[in-house]
Amino acid sequence: MTEGASVAGIDQETFARQAEALAAMYQLASCRGRPRHIHHRIDEVRERVRSLYARLPSDEPMLADGGRWLLDNDYLVLRTLRQADEDVSDAFYRVLPCVAKGSACPLRIETLIDAFLDRCRGRVQIGVLQAFVEAYQRVAPLTLAELWALPALLRIHVLERLVDAADRALLTTRDTTGDEGALPPPRSGAPSGRRTRFDARRGR
Repeated sequence: MTEGASVAGIDQETFARQAEALAAMYQLASCRGRPRHIHHRIDEVRERVRSLYARLPSDEPMLADGGRWLLDNDYLVLRTLRQADEDVSDAFYRVLPCVAKGSACPLRIETLIDAFLDRCRGRVQIGVLQAFVEAYQRVAPLTLAELWALPALLRIHVLERLVDAADRALLTTRDTTGDEGALPPPRSGAPSGRRTRFDARRGR
């Protein structure tokens, strides 16, 4: 694909310039004081997903896109969490470099992921991501460990954003109805089996 080509409305040339600017924006920094346990974070996402499933309404038209996707693709959520557990150990996570960003020192690869997701507005496309990473590396080459961790951390970030969006949609629905009790009850029957499957496996 040539530079400047557009995929589903995403201009790769613009993305490339933004990636280069992002790479030049931050300097590597010590990771001291930053939590370095990826599995605690995965467990937190797992519990948030489980809680969300228990609160999703039975009336599918009331679900926003994020909530509907989570409900219809719980098997993918399970697989994503399992893969993250298997692909990134705490020891591996601790060797990933950090950058100075205000008073925080986030992982450099997670800064890249957040910036990419902000710019593509959730439309993750492999070709666009590859172009973004290649442009970033023209200014600040990533380590092999960062490139290895990218797919797993990207999945976690996407899942976190889906849960955030679904949570906001549920709050908006309650605000609109003016009464939490006016929401349709949680899903029952066959669809409820999906949540039971998630709970039965404890998200693993």
